[in-house]
Amino acid sequence: MPRRLGSLHGLPSRYDRLRAAGLLTISEMGRRLKIADCIVWRWRKKGILHGQLYGVRKYLYEPPVSVTQSNQRLCEVQYEA
Repeated sequence: MPRRLGSLHGLPSRYDRLRAAGLLTISEMGRRLKIADCIVWRWRKKGILHGQLYGVRKYLYEPPVSVTQSNQRLCEVQYEA
C-alpha cells in the first residue's frame, strides 16, 4: 500500500532515498574494502559495518570513513572478552 501511494504521488522509494544519501550496495562496499560480499554481510551482523534495511533482508551500507577504521572495529570485536 505505501509503495503504491508513493508512486502515485511521485515520491522516491526508500532504496532511491538511501542511494541518494550515498549508501552503497553490498557489492560496492565489498569492492571499496577489497573483501568478499559474504564478509560485508558478516561484518554488518557483527556491528562492524552499518547497514540500513530497505526491503526484506536487503541492506544498503554506510561507507566507512577509512579502511583502517573498519579493520580497527574488526579487531575490537574479535578480541573482546
